[in-house]
Amino acid sequence: MARENLRIEDGGAERQRRRGVKTFIVVAALFIVFAFGSTLFQTYADWLWFTHDARHPEVYAKTFKTHALLWLVGLAVSFFAIYLNARASLDSQAIYDSAPSDENARAAAGVLSIVQKFARLLAIVFALIVGFGIASTFGSSYMQLWSSQNAVSFGRNDPLFGLDIGFFVFKLPWYATLVKTVLSVLVFSLVFTLIGYLGSRVLAKVARVHLTQGAMRIHISVLAGMTIVVYGVQLYLSRYFLAVHEGSQFVGPGYAQ
Repeated sequence: MARENLRIEDGGAERQRRRGVKTFIVVAALFIVFAFGSTLFQTYADWLWFTHDARHPEVYAKTFKTHALLWLVGLAVSFFAIYLNARASLDSQAIYDSAPSDENARAAAGVLSIVQKFARLLAIVFALIVGFGIASTFGSSYMQLWSSQNAVSFGRNDPLFGLDIGFFVFKLPWYATLVKTVLSVLVFSLVFTLIGYLGSRVLAKVARVHLTQGAMRIHISVLAGMTIVVYGVQLYLSRYFLAVHEGSQFVGPGYAQ
């Protein structure tokens, strides 16, 4: 009798596990459809047009491959950078001198315990959400990449900076895209790192516990320094856009600039 009950319980657990797996698959499929459905349909429609109407599927294949490669690179770089920094800021251990006495301290201790328990999951979620956004923007810059790779000289120099005009037409947009992408990754990494460190310390202070966190000041200082350096590079590049500034009457720097 006991064996039959055990088999029934094992069968019920197995059915629940299968039901949970099916539910996860359905939810994941719905998420993919809602998040990427329009993109997938648009991709298929473009492929049909290039294949049957334009009759140059190789053009679309090259576009798709370059777009996908840039998207994957943007996602990988942004995800790992944001994840590792956020994970480091949330990775801590609480040392309780005594049990939380009042209600606020117990609530803060409970939230801190949840953050510590699910730190890796929280870091993954933050990194994926931001990573998808950065990857989408970076992936759409394939035209700037091609222009930079196939840059040609105009044979004339810009009178303001003394550089060949081809630099402003072909290379500058791609350089600006690279710097902007790196800066976005660093800014989000810095923001999530600050939230992780400061949020954990605020909760620990309310809960009256000590945290064993890593070198917070060094971590934040390095990230902030890298962000400032890349921002400086962006400012340095931005001056070259004066040569291609579109004014109301002509293209280039005006008197007030």
